[in-house]
Amino acid sequence: SPHIEHSSEDPQAFPDWYNRAVTNLMGRDLGESWVSVVLKWGVLERALGYGKISKGSLPVRGRPEEWTQWTNKGPKGARNHDHSPFIDDPAEIGLAITSWWTSIQPSFRRTDTGILLPIDTDADSSAEGDVWAPIRKSGTNGLLSLMMLLYWWGCAAKDGPAPFREDSRGQWADLVDDVSSCLGVMTATVPLRAQKRGGDEPEATTRPKR
Repeated sequence: SPHIEHSSEDPQAFPDWYNRAVTNLMGRDLGESWVSVVLKWGVLERALGYGKISKGSLPVRGRPEEWTQWTNKGPKGARNHDHSPFIDDPAEIGLAITSWWTSIQPSFRRTDTGILLPIDTDADSSAEGDVWAPIRKSGTNGLLSLMMLLYWWGCAAKDGPAPFREDSRGQWADLVDDVSSCLGVMTATVPLRAQKRGGDEPEATTRPKR
């Protein structure tokens, strides 16, 4: 399966939790767009020091319960990447993930209809400040939760729907594309202090004024 090469300059660059997560996320062939989004997430995690900067969880309101159930089942909080949660209806969890992702987007993307507006790459320098800070979260409870939920949905939907179930593969692909775009912008707008410190500073979420 695909793997991310370790840096020869920094053998300690990848913490164990990250290695386990990437191995899991690359465990099934979900297509090139999926490989791309996992790599983009990895680039952002590296920029944030794998949890040293902007550590925290994504907003929990509306988050599908499968994540919490999975994290609570492991001994002493360890994540069991060998056992994914059972997804009875891929379309149902897909709707839940999409609704959650939509609800935590920056305000400039949200609409009354629930359809997200295209990403405005200039929004980060607007009067609102760093609009991506609330979801640019690294570490074991950050964007990893979204990535795992997307992976579980993708695996459950991959082979097509069971009888009387809706085919959600198109919706999954659309959300993967949207997450990919957001990860790109979040990486491009990582606060400059964070980039210079290389993850040594515990928190750096404010963007310096130009």
